[in-house]
Amino acid sequence: MDNIFSETIIERAFWNGIKQVNADREHPITELRWRASSAGKCDILQLLSAYGYEADPITPDDAFKFEMGNIGEDLFMSAIGHGLGDGLVLQQQYNVVSPDLKVGGHVDAVLLDGDKIHSALEVKTLNSFFTARVEKSVETAYFYGQLQTYMHLLDLETITLIIIERNTPKLITFEVPIDYAYLMDAICIWNDLNKWYEEGYIPFPNEVGGEVKCQYCKYKSICGGNNTKIIALREKHGEIPALDLGAGN
Repeated sequence: MDNIFSETIIERAFWNGIKQVNADREHPITELRWRASSAGKCDILQLLSAYGYEADPITPDDAFKFEMGNIGEDLFMSAIGHGLGDGLVLQQQYNVVSPDLKVGGHVDAVLLDGDKIHSALEVKTLNSFFTARVEKSVETAYFYGQLQTYMHLLDLETITLIIIERNTPKLITFEVPIDYAYLMDAICIWNDLNKWYEEGYIPFPNEVGGEVKCQYCKYKSICGGNNTKIIALREKHGEIPALDLGAGN
């Protein structure tokens, strides 16, 4: 008979449980088409998400990393909230939207001075490799578009990026300035995405802008940067009962 405390049983329970914890966690939801967190990423990925296609299941390893990141971020926010004292007020998961572009998201937190936004905070938990890359050039970070989108929607000139480097661990802060050239390109991309969305169009990989990382994409199984798969998606597009091309209007 299996020992209830055996490594096999404990490990199995842990990995099954971590997936359930991730599934049960309340995730911020926006009714708009495009998420700030996807800014600068593959057009096909963003369209499939907006159309309501189901993403590939998250792996237990990725779920574990995500939840460990949440632990660090929750601790940071709790400490900031307790340490501010009188004056500024911390408000977490601050909603930001652009009805015209149909893009929105939730900033990790803003500091409010009365009714005025004093500053915005975005927290990322990274390993030492990615932390070193961001320290060298924040413009190369996978979340650079997200930061720029938040500044645009909040009408801020800077955003405070807090990195929790989980290997050491240590805390690093950056003041990231607004990048108007990047935002001009991003606005053009959002306009293209809205046009494609309203036409019910799925582009081929060679037509897309944004960062393309098919190997790590949550739609790898149904797209994978493969023209044949895109053709198959086009053939059945609009025939999926759950698909509502009018959503987000």
